[in-house]
Amino acid sequence: MGGAATEEARRALAKALGVAPSRVSLQRGERSRTKVFAAAGVDEEAARTALRRAASDHPGAGGPGAVA
Repeated sequence: MGGAATEEARRALAKALGVAPSRVSLQRGERSRTKVFAAAGVDEEAARTALRRAASDHPGAGGPGAVA
């Protein structure tokens, strides 16, 4: 994995999901602006709920890859 911004995003995602950063990995997009992360041990519905909550705490956050 590369880039300080990608690492910051990985850690923020882990925090929002309530898991250790080591449980979140970059799956695709190392050299792209669009990233795909995977979080081990996180139920899909629980992840959606956690990400919606995190997004509502930060109005204006989100964008093309935001959780719908």
